[in-house]
Amino acid sequence: MNDLAQKLTNARSFILWSEFAALIHDIGKLSYAFYKYRKEWHTRPKGYTQDDPHSDKFLEKHDSIIQKYPLLLKLFSVPVKRTNLIEIYNKELGFPDSDDFSALTAIQTHTTPKGVLMKMLKAADVVDSAEDRNNPLFSAEQTDRLKRTGPFDDVVYRTNVFGPETCDDLVPVHEMESLRNGLYEEFSGLLPSICRTNSVGPCEVNIRFESSLQTQLRRTIKRVFRKGLSDTTRPQNDTTLWEHSYAVASLFKIILAHWIIHKEQLDDYKKVTFDIFGVGWDGYRFISQGHKITDITGRKGLIEKIKESIAEIIEYTYPIGNRIYEDDNGIYFIVPCLPNKLLSFLKESISQVCAKTSDGELSPHFSHVPRTRFITQIIRALRDVRIVRAAPSGETTSYCRQKLEEFWVSAQESLICPVCQKRPMKKERVACNTCIDRRGGFSRKAVEEGQTPFIEEIADKNGQVALIVGKFGLDKWLSGEMVRTLMVTDARGLENEIKDLGNSAEFREEELKNRETIEKRTNNLYEYDYKRVLDDIGLCMRESYKDDPDEYASSILALYARRISGHALNRDLKRAREDWERFGCSGVIEHGKDLSPYFSNKEEFIANLVCCKTPTPSTILDVWHSTQEFLRDLCNSDGGTKIPRLAPWLEEERLRVRLRPTLVPSEMANEFEVWEGDSEPLLSSVEVYRSDDKIYIIGSRAVQEKTQDLTSGTKLTFRLKKREWEHGGAPIEVDAEIEGHDYFRPFREITSTPDAFMVLVPADKAIEVTQKIYARHVERFGKCIGRFPFSLGNIFFPKKTPMFVILDAARRMISNFQELSDHEETWEIVTRADGLPNSFMTAAREPVKWGNVNVSLGAGKSVDYHHPYLRVASGQNLSDRKSYFKTVCGEIVHFQDLEKGDFIVVTPNYYDFEFIDATSRRFGLHLQPVGCTLKRKHLSFKDSLTRPMYAERLQELSSIWNLLKHDYGNTGKVSDTKLHAIRTLLIEKYHTWNRDGGGNEWEEFSRIVLKKELGIDDSDSNLKVLHRAVCDKTFFESLELYYTIMKERVSVSV
Repeated sequence: MNDLAQKLTNARSFILWSEFAALIHDIGKLSYAFYKYRKEWHTRPKGYTQDDPHSDKFLEKHDSIIQKYPLLLKLFSVPVKRTNLIEIYNKELGFPDSDDFSALTAIQTHTTPKGVLMKMLKAADVVDSAEDRNNPLFSAEQTDRLKRTGPFDDVVYRTNVFGPETCDDLVPVHEMESLRNGLYEEFSGLLPSICRTNSVGPCEVNIRFESSLQTQLRRTIKRVFRKGLSDTTRPQNDTTLWEHSYAVASLFKIILAHWIIHKEQLDDYKKVTFDIFGVGWDGYRFISQGHKITDITGRKGLIEKIKESIAEIIEYTYPIGNRIYEDDNGIYFIVPCLPNKLLSFLKESISQVCAKTSDGELSPHFSHVPRTRFITQIIRALRDVRIVRAAPSGETTSYCRQKLEEFWVSAQESLICPVCQKRPMKKERVACNTCIDRRGGFSRKAVEEGQTPFIEEIADKNGQVALIVGKFGLDKWLSGEMVRTLMVTDARGLENEIKDLGNSAEFREEELKNRETIEKRTNNLYEYDYKRVLDDIGLCMRESYKDDPDEYASSILALYARRISGHALNRDLKRAREDWERFGCSGVIEHGKDLSPYFSNKEEFIANLVCCKTPTPSTILDVWHSTQEFLRDLCNSDGGTKIPRLAPWLEEERLRVRLRPTLVPSEMANEFEVWEGDSEPLLSSVEVYRSDDKIYIIGSRAVQEKTQDLTSGTKLTFRLKKREWEHGGAPIEVDAEIEGHDYFRPFREITSTPDAFMVLVPADKAIEVTQKIYARHVERFGKCIGRFPFSLGNIFFPKKTPMFVILDAARRMISNFQELSDHEETWEIVTRADGLPNSFMTAAREPVKWGNVNVSLGAGKSVDYHHPYLRVASGQNLSDRKSYFKTVCGEIVHFQDLEKGDFIVVTPNYYDFEFIDATSRRFGLHLQPVGCTLKRKHLSFKDSLTRPMYAERLQELSSIWNLLKHDYGNTGKVSDTKLHAIRTLLIEKYHTWNRDGGGNEWEEFSRIVLKKELGIDDSDSNLKVLHRAVCDKTFFESLELYYTIMKERVSVSV
């Protein structure tokens, strides 16, 4: 073992116990007292600087619950010097003033640290919180600051980095005591297994961590802390207590590991640097090799198992860091600066684990970003892995080759497994033992979650299935660029802050004096805009060099810099200027691009860094957690008890017959192995499987109609034969009695990660479910529309299609969406509605209409001026708009301040669909440049490239079909035969006349055809709608989707 790795192993329990202490350092924020304080502090004489319960010896003065747990309080209180950790502490750390460190000191004194260890914890805390919270406006607190006395309401909203605030986002303020009590209860069950108390000797407690206990302890804290907030001031209410605590604990962990490795004290936040270490692979390519759903879910489960094994190496075995992002294609960690020998050792250890866990099938690729101060550099690690895995055949590690060779040593007369295409299988089998074993384990998980592992139970009445694919474009958010388009100190907020001066009891005299100074200097006290912000910041920087600075500069400083210095409003111009210049230097390094196109001078860049959000570790974690929570919520893949969000969007629950066999045949040893045959007296064709000691009839629609009325006690006799897991074999006969029915939803989640998801649903429900997913997306992420791309696709296929074909198509579609997420377009605002832009014209002269975007805060009583902005390319008097601001992504303006005729820069959302009626069809999912965008060829119109279309057009496809069906089909004006003839005629004439876009003959002809065949009068508004749909191909896309693929009909008879 590497010497440094051995030292880290020896220090494991100390590092993990310190990490635990850091995780709970802000436990005082999990209290009703904390939220009451946030509502009332402005009314108290020392409210801001002295009354915060979480930093005022919380356990001692404010927490009566902990007294019910004396053993827990003892474990919290025991210092290092009275535990077994003192030996490793003296050997590897040995700070003479810190051997009294404990979980209690982390909670009680983290804001006033004494000793090197507490200063290290403080440094970690400051890295995550200081720069992101250096200028929250007092007036942005979630309270009525005009009130001098209580009572105050208990309404506190939480949000995420993307800004949603609805009734679903209320913080359970009155549940905090119960939550903390429950947490202590769980700690009382877990910690005694980690901390063994001794009745004799100087060592009062023996602390030793097991991997499973560490994982369980962390999950317990995460589940509870996610319900609380780190800060209640908007927009800082986007950081949960868990995100901040996890970020601080992770930084503290790497600071301790850094000392062990380098013997360098990182006891000041300015000293803290770290590495980002990533392990990746082509996850979608690996998953897509499966032939059946069970293959795919098994391979997906294997990826999860490998990621957990890698995390155990980094987070527990050699405890140097924690994960900061993961998806199907890899896992990424924040770690201390790694020497080459230790880095090589870790790579070797991980390669061995990957080879062993995957049986030689999955080789890792590594990325390493050395010595950085910015968690946003994770984007470099992600892109490095993407480049490597894009190679047609990735490099196989020696450990994987060795593992595969072991399988072939004793293989005689064997074939290559068609699933993994790496290991041998016997001639009579259909896959190798490893691939077959993976199938069964994850089938049980699907059944337990109320889903189904069988494609037959998902297919619609036409025997067709749809794979819904979703893809977020995370890159510019993980890199921090788009985070800097979110406002903290905006013009309207500054105006409110000026009005608020004097409402903080502790600082009333200072605030009123500042207000008087500002009022004397300015013509209009309450008028703020971008120019005034720049003037203020420039003045503060210039005056900071003077021994006797301008009083106005000193008075406005607290609006932009750290609010409080010591126990008074901040007036330290020199320190502010030094901080801002350091921010500027750091910002240039962090974003790693030429910023001259975005800013004219230094003050503009400083203003962006000071007035907009900072992409701190907890903010980037929030990007990861918010999208992951959104996608997992659709299928409830976190394993909770709530109903999956998409479940009500599907048909009613289907049933699966459960039988009790007289005797389970030995041939049915493999669980979830599918057998097919017939039964007496009811079913002529049936498929069954075994789970535990029961047999189940697979509940396809056809079978369900025959079995739904069967009652308990009905006896059936089955004659069965294995469907495919082995070739040949004699049929078996099974007698069984119906025991009851199990219910399930006809869907199967394939994957849900922070950036993508896939789920199988009945084909006839795919469009409805897709539309509702998109509507949910607008509800949760609509404030960032145009800056945060989310694309959806539907892949339709007959149920007998090999799943590797479908997953390969999904992989190509996701790759297209990833490429499009980097593609920006310029749109012109055409109309406004309800004070917001709602329709646009693209550069290709294609109209786009957005739905209603909620730009309000909380209950809708005020406008959110932090999140809903759009980048602008041009417009009249842009810089005079109230919300105009320059950022590292370009100029931005609030939704409400945009005007008709403005040109905005957007990264659109897209929708795509394809019917895989032949395995070669997936190869058509290839984008090519078309003007200012990217499209792929239309099957019927070779020279027209219509897909992917803007996601907003999905509703148009449905509207066109509903119009044809309800206004013309149901009324007898058009039959399915006639509709098919119209489509065929228009397509034929299009190609016959070889229309190249220069003439209008085909458009006029199509108009005549619609009038004649549908009986539409010129005055009928439907004619304009349908004619436009024909000309822009929406008409044909709608018919292909509903008529050809989903086999819907406009009339009863064909």
